[in-house]
Amino acid sequence: MKQLATFALAVWVAGCSPPDACDALCPVAGDAFETCLDEWGLSWGTGVGYEDRADYDGWCSTWVLEQRTLAETSEDPAASEDELESRCEEQNESLESGDCSRYWSTWSE
Repeated sequence: MKQLATFALAVWVAGCSPPDACDALCPVAGDAFETCLDEWGLSWGTGVGYEDRADYDGWCSTWVLEQRTLAETSEDPAASEDELESRCEEQNESLESGDCSRYWSTWSE
């Protein structure tokens, strides 16, 4: 019984950890991109670089995975996993602002 209680506590604590900003990035970015497409008078297709939302989500997931891999393998402290988390938080904030003039610069900052 004690083991079950310990396990339940561990699951509860894990569930209480703050969400990972990089995991949240793609849904936020996809919504922002769709909003900006409307603002720019564009629609999904090769002209914008993504056939549809699923294609965009695939690109974004790959980008996040690449960034995580770089952070995990880099010897540069400026490229650490903590720095990546901070960068993802900043990107989320920028994308949630709704400022489409900053959309592309969000990815290069």
